[in-house]
Amino acid sequence: GTSRSAPPAPGVASVFGPMTMRIFSPYLGVSHTLTLGDGTKITPSAGARYYEHNVFDSRWAPQAGLAVSSGGTQWHAGFSRAVNYPGLEVAVFSQMFIPALGQSWQALRPEQADQWEIGVRQAVNAKSAVAVTVFRNNVQNRYVIVFPPPPPPRYLNLGTYHTEGVEITADTAPCKDLALFAGISLLQTTPDGQPYAPKSTFTGGLNWRIAAGWFLSTDGVYVSSMHEATEARVAGAANPVVVGAHFLLNAKLARRFSLGAHDAMHGECYLSGENLTDRNFAYQPGYPIPGINFMVGLRFER
Repeated sequence: GTSRSAPPAPGVASVFGPMTMRIFSPYLGVSHTLTLGDGTKITPSAGARYYEHNVFDSRWAPQAGLAVSSGGTQWHAGFSRAVNYPGLEVAVFSQMFIPALGQSWQALRPEQADQWEIGVRQAVNAKSAVAVTVFRNNVQNRYVIVFPPPPPPRYLNLGTYHTEGVEITADTAPCKDLALFAGISLLQTTPDGQPYAPKSTFTGGLNWRIAAGWFLSTDGVYVSSMHEATEARVAGAANPVVVGAHFLLNAKLARRFSLGAHDAMHGECYLSGENLTDRNFAYQPGYPIPGINFMVGLRFER
């Protein structure tokens, strides 16, 4: 990827650039499935992405995973790393808004996020299953501005935080025309105040073939209160903005049909509704989601 600042505009007293930041990012991955005599399947995988930056230090981002399936039990475990480089904003801010920052941005290291997870999916019977996954995310080297004392202000990699949690899901098909699902996610952040990280989320829904060609799908989600504003890139900054808990319900009623010789074309007409409980909610103050609303549509495919 490449980021370029715009060239100076005629008559503008304070300008920046031009400047180019470029990332070269090749990736290689490999996986292989081994099948044992008893039918057990073992699938190891590994990969790595290399980041070559024309301004900042280069980085490797490895990943590895293992999946084991035996009978009605499926295990999986994995590790992955993500890298996030500072953008043009650190140079622009240093030159045009806080010149005292000088060239401290050039010593920044890319942010790094490591994720570990392990989980299992267990079939209860031929029609039902339960899955549990635990995970942990560690983020380090978040870059922030450190103001005096001591002077001068400077960019430093000081921000560190982690999240950990568990996800539990269940699905069942009590009959050929009905499928149900439900899930819960519990999340803990350290330090507290990370944006868009609700402590609990509950989901559920169904897919139901009401009659020949008629289908109903519904889903609902309850999300606990959460901090919503992205934490400022200033050392010690707080994130006090909180949005309340909310529940959203959506549904879709569809009529599927076939046309042409040998049913060559398929399609459906549908009526869908969102926020059916007409909740007054905003993910950010001043940006509310639409109230109850409906959509009618027609779709074809060959």
